Amino acid sequence: MKQRVGTTTQQKWLSKLIGYDFLVEFRAGRENLVADALSRQEDTAEKGTLWAISTPIVNWADQLKDSYKTDPEIQTIMQQLD
Repeated sequence: MKQRVGTTTQQKWLSKLIGYDFLVEFRAGRENLVADALSRQEDTAEKGTLWAISTPIVNWADQLKDSYKTDPEIQTIMQQLD
């Protein structure tokens, strides 16, 4: 709590973390490999990043509706309902 908070992102995270009871401990890079690897990631903003989202397209319902038009049993049922 003695360090100055400069950015709005830091302020946001500080407000979320303030409610928890925790202790921040320093670990050298050799002891904390995950954090060390994350701090050394390349900046991809200059290179650009491509994101793709794919979703399945469900067309079986349309095929089922179309099959009703030619199915003789369905046609018989529909005539009985009329």
